[in-house]
Amino acid sequence: MLDNRQEVADELEDVALQLADRSMQAEVVDALESQALANDMIAEFERIQLVGEMMEFASLNAIGGWLTTNAQQASDKPKVMAQLQNEGHFFQWAEFLASNIRQQDSSLLPLLSEALQHEDWPVAMPVDTLESVLLSLMPSKTDEATETTLSFDDTENEVIATPIPEIEVEPANTSQYTIQWDDDVHPEILTAFLSDTPDQITESTALIHKIAAGNATQDEHKLAARLTHTIKGASGVVGVTSLIAFTHQLEEILEYSVDRSLSPDNQELLSLSADCLDDMGQAMLNQKPLPAQFESLLSQLETTAIQLNSGVEPSHFGNDDELDDTDEEITFDAPPVKAPVVKKVIKGPDPLALTSELLTSQELFSAGAIQAQRPARSLGNEPTMRVPISLIDDLLNLAEELVTSTSQVSDNIKDMLAQSQNLKKDGDRTDDNMAELEKAIDLQFKQVQKQSEDNPEYDELELEVYNELHSTYGILGETLGDSRELQRSLQQSLRQLNDKLHSHQRINRELNATIINTRMESLESLTPRLERIVRETCRSTGKKATLNIVGSNLAVDTDILKGLTDPLLHLLRNSVDHGIETIEERKKQSKDDTGKIEVSFKQEGRYVIMTLTDDGSGIDADSVYKRALAQNLVTKEQVLTDTEKLELILLAGLSTRDVVSNISGRGVGLDVVQDAVSRLRGSLSIESTPAKGTTISIRLPLTLVAANTIMVKITENTVAIPVDSIDRLHTINSGDLLSDNDHFSVLISNRSYEVIQLSDLLGWGNPRPELTESYPVILVTDRQKYYALIVDSVLQPREVVVKSLAPWLSNVDGLNGACLLSDGAVAAVLDLPRLLQNLSDSTRSAYEDIQQKVSDESVVMVVDDSLSNRKALSITAQQLGYTTVTAVDGQDALEQMQDNIPDLILSDLEMPRVNGLELAKAIRADESLAHIPFVMITSRATNKHRKQAQIAGANDYLIKPVDRETLQNHIEKWLK
Repeated sequence: MLDNRQEVADELEDVALQLADRSMQAEVVDALESQALANDMIAEFERIQLVGEMMEFASLNAIGGWLTTNAQQASDKPKVMAQLQNEGHFFQWAEFLASNIRQQDSSLLPLLSEALQHEDWPVAMPVDTLESVLLSLMPSKTDEATETTLSFDDTENEVIATPIPEIEVEPANTSQYTIQWDDDVHPEILTAFLSDTPDQITESTALIHKIAAGNATQDEHKLAARLTHTIKGASGVVGVTSLIAFTHQLEEILEYSVDRSLSPDNQELLSLSADCLDDMGQAMLNQKPLPAQFESLLSQLETTAIQLNSGVEPSHFGNDDELDDTDEEITFDAPPVKAPVVKKVIKGPDPLALTSELLTSQELFSAGAIQAQRPARSLGNEPTMRVPISLIDDLLNLAEELVTSTSQVSDNIKDMLAQSQNLKKDGDRTDDNMAELEKAIDLQFKQVQKQSEDNPEYDELELEVYNELHSTYGILGETLGDSRELQRSLQQSLRQLNDKLHSHQRINRELNATIINTRMESLESLTPRLERIVRETCRSTGKKATLNIVGSNLAVDTDILKGLTDPLLHLLRNSVDHGIETIEERKKQSKDDTGKIEVSFKQEGRYVIMTLTDDGSGIDADSVYKRALAQNLVTKEQVLTDTEKLELILLAGLSTRDVVSNISGRGVGLDVVQDAVSRLRGSLSIESTPAKGTTISIRLPLTLVAANTIMVKITENTVAIPVDSIDRLHTINSGDLLSDNDHFSVLISNRSYEVIQLSDLLGWGNPRPELTESYPVILVTDRQKYYALIVDSVLQPREVVVKSLAPWLSNVDGLNGACLLSDGAVAAVLDLPRLLQNLSDSTRSAYEDIQQKVSDESVVMVVDDSLSNRKALSITAQQLGYTTVTAVDGQDALEQMQDNIPDLILSDLEMPRVNGLELAKAIRADESLAHIPFVMITSRATNKHRKQAQIAGANDYLIKPVDRETLQNHIEKWLK
């Protein structure tokens, strides 16, 4: 189906070119030429219908018929025909459709829909036809390709090798083993397999590592053998042949080890095999290829099992390190073959496979409901069940709506109570008026009665009138009394309802906390992977290091855990490779042979603080500064503090290594970690002392489900500020404000606070503070600095539902999201720590001097020989606010750059005349162009092509199709 779609895209591009070439003819409004143009158009549209029939793409039949009708209608109106052709209506839809088919990017569907529904068409497209077309373009699950991107813990994707002269076609995978299950497995059996086996693999690998270290008891040896046997049997049922073969050999060796000791070589083999088994489990769940070391390790396991059972101890690492040779071959000369897309029968329920892209966007949960330290819930022998993440997300959405509706009801009750109080005041005024009226009636009655006594001829009817007035007054008084009783009853009912509402809000908070607990995972689940990356990096570098993990019982949201994993793995790899010294170097410095690395987790309010500390060589700020100078990232005229020099290491492309290895030296360093942390709305800080060690701290939201906030007014806008980021509220009295040029401060409780207008942090502007005025302020502490933030007014506290603004406003600093108020208005939810970090972060000020600010003036060049790909990338870049130019190949790009030099190049790899590799080399060889960031965008996902691109001078490497968010992140990264 995918091949057919690509052929359809080719045909559509050709049709678009043919139709576009006729635009000059269409300027002629002669009736005969208009009819001739219409006939040519109809011929192309009939070709489209034929393509639709041949390629089984039914939507093209409907589009072709509709276009034919429009061409026939317009042929009788030469001006309409000329307008439709000259404005591109006859061929633009084909370009959008071809781009959508190639890129599989749903963001192009609105453009296609707009083109097909344009008001200039003589005959509008029927709604059912349009719906059919759009639905046919939605990718099916079996057709979706797995996007390949650079991963922190995938060292295969971060290597540089000797140049390979030309691009070759990947050979087919001829391995007899597979990591995917059979297509005909019964869904219930597969569900059971995916429910149990991943946990069994995790448990068995932990035991095997313990056995390899020589610390396991006899019962643990038996349990490990039994677990591998269970995995083997379960894999046999679903047909995962690689797990069957691998665990069979492991079982043989583990059974042997129950009553016998293993040699150091065999223990090392077990440790490597445990890591491989863990990789296989991840590959199975995430539909990735078999680990590259699988074949080699399986062969060694088979040999070892045979020799152990025959009584001969094999030697694996006597003369040469086979596995290291294998790693070198895999890393440099023979990258693993890309596995075909696995067609899954059922999505596995394991959280790793099912995690949705929360992206830090489902977030509401009262900070008060989060305990000061929430450990992972211990279930013991309590029965458990697996629930899809999507179902939990649905529950969260319902809980969020419940919070909003409860707040609205609370406001309504408060309004009714206020109205009830007003009614009571009106009733009191009515009582006063009734008393005055009663006095007036009595006075008038006495006067009339006296007149009647003095004048015998006085009309008695007037006396009767006053008697009736007395009666009416009495009835009115009784009615008002009844009204007051009803009013008191109403007030009492409203107060009771308000009390019940408070109870309801408490239940809401408990409900939110319970739902959130279903998304919370213990950080202990990271421990095996963290320990493994340290082991592997030590093995690759020949160093020794121990890893100590503190506070891993803390539980965080599953998506926060997912987002934290890759940065942690990358930092640990860097810590061993860059920080921990070799054994010889440590001895010279009187340090232990084994380096010490500690990862600690602690909770502060609604945030989790991760700190990584090592006792290695530390980071020399001056060396980082010199390297940045050498790479033209800073200039000698810039005066930087030691902290600013140290944090230059966060700049993209800066590498402190001269020698490139499979671990480091590629310029892909802490800037990648910084980007990942920023996407999670976190922050990163570095402290380092040469020869002593380095400490890196990451601050991330604990969970993003709900927040207790204070509502404040700023320049007539209502914003919400989470209460856990506020020390307290305060009022600066007249005369307390101190001024030093353009800086203001205030002394509160013998502590000096820097006074800043919150509107200035948000870029909203406000008049300068007056020393003689009083101001409400929010007191905040950030990085041992104290701030008093001026606001216009402080409103009521409120528990709000935080709605993510991704992808539209996902990169706005200091903004957690938005919330809906009870009156239907929308308020921004601020992240004060991030706002203040932007204010005080010295690196940020350095960035502003070092890097060119991204703006609408930045020019992005798109180089691709495919019209649809050029269009798709160009349109996306334009929608992101950039000016774009396009080139059909590398030769065209070089010719255009003689006149106009772009700020960034997005280039395909395989093109006629001058391909992407040759273009990158030419740019790097030209001093006037060498500074331009170069991003390779290709469908080639193998390490071989990555290496060639890196050697040629590419700064980044993306795999087609590239979604909008990925493209936006990478453009912003290189245009900073």
